[in-house]
Amino acid sequence: MENNEPGFQSPKYNGPWVNAVHPGGVNTDQQEQAVEAYGTKGKIGVAAVRPFLKDPVDKGCRPALFAATSEDIIMESIQGGYIVPDRKVTDPSKQAQDVELGENLWRLSEQILKEKLGRLPY
Repeated sequence: MENNEPGFQSPKYNGPWVNAVHPGGVNTDQQEQAVEAYGTKGKIGVAAVRPFLKDPVDKGCRPALFAATSEDIIMESIQGGYIVPDRKVTDPSKQAQDVELGENLWRLSEQILKEKLGRLPY
């Protein structure tokens, strides 16, 4: 990858820090998709899990806030991690770590941006 592509790390790396986050099980209107897709079975499933889902504002934003604001990210050099509730850093999936897939995604993203926006500033 080139210097202007995501994931580039110089020997003295000090940002930007790139990590993925997952909010965990949060209560949003996304569960309604299960009802639409599966009808009565989806409605029963949603009713069964909804009491265990967390508030998206109170709890769901914590992994993103940790990734964006915690000194631990810098001090522990957490780069390319997958952050889940509550401040647990895990390894991304094998697909997420696949260099070829990452490069293909980068090229596709760049192509789409160029088609939509024209010349890119980098």
